[in-house]
Amino acid sequence: MNINEWFKDPKVLEKSKRGYAHFDLRTDLSKCRNYITKPENIAHHGFYPFIKYDLKYHKYNRTEGRKTKKRTICYASHIDSCIFQYYSCLINEKYNSRLRQDDINKVPIAYRTNLHTDTIAEFNKMYQFMIQYSSSYIMIGDFTSFFDRINHQYLKKQLCDLLQVDRLKADYYAIFKRVTNYDYWDLKDIYRLNNLDLKKKKDKIKLNSKLRILSQSDYKKYRSHIERHQDNKGIPQGSSISGCLANVYMLEIDKMINDFVVSHGGIYRRYSDDFIIILPMATSSLDDIEVIIKRFESFKGRGILELQPEKTQVYKLQNHVYTTPE
Repeated sequence: MNINEWFKDPKVLEKSKRGYAHFDLRTDLSKCRNYITKPENIAHHGFYPFIKYDLKYHKYNRTEGRKTKKRTICYASHIDSCIFQYYSCLINEKYNSRLRQDDINKVPIAYRTNLHTDTIAEFNKMYQFMIQYSSSYIMIGDFTSFFDRINHQYLKKQLCDLLQVDRLKADYYAIFKRVTNYDYWDLKDIYRLNNLDLKKKKDKIKLNSKLRILSQSDYKKYRSHIERHQDNKGIPQGSSISGCLANVYMLEIDKMINDFVVSHGGIYRRYSDDFIIILPMATSSLDDIEVIIKRFESFKGRGILELQPEKTQVYKLQNHVYTTPE
């Protein structure tokens, strides 16, 4: 990777320009490059609290119909976002090399910088794989509260292994500490302190048109509103580096599952916390699915990963007809 070219990439630069207001003044990679590329600055950087809110969205399935769900999002200040974006780039460079080394480059789909694909294209590839065989087992699943349950010590171990260090350098440790032992300010409180209504679109526009989401004096005055995530697990969704770290977290698991699946003529793909496995019946059996489930579950006892039982399903595809195997 040529870091100079990365900084000049229009897409990268545009991504660093956030439209929202935060506790700091707006900045982007072109303005803060000299600061964020010096490790000694990051090692002693004073990170701002994240701003936290619940994103509501709808999901539909055949049995339960349309359901409203929510996901907690934390978004960083402008300077912090640029730091996360830059370090995500550095880590992704190592991550992409590791994927090629472990022969799992095509396994993770989400948060990739070098895959140059999308979910529709990947779904089509999996569909093409399925129709090559007259019969196959298909396993789909998802991990319970994936981001909320990321084990900090295991993440640190995986990150050190990727970077080939015994302990994280001061700047990387500062990043790691910020996304594991982070503090945040609830967005509802910020609206209230600005005498605005969170439900009104015009008030959202008014809030984000401000230079700072709170004046510097109000920030100091109301600091008691800041809360801290003190659990030994969980990283915030929404930051520029969370997806990258989630992928690093899964390196060992992805390799272990993929090696087994490929040895049985199958294919394994993971999109963040969702995955699909296809095993041709000609080269595998239902017992192999049980082996895969046990391999996933071996991480549960260590507090690393847990399959979501109601979303982990196995189907048998025979002559283009799906059934549930007995």
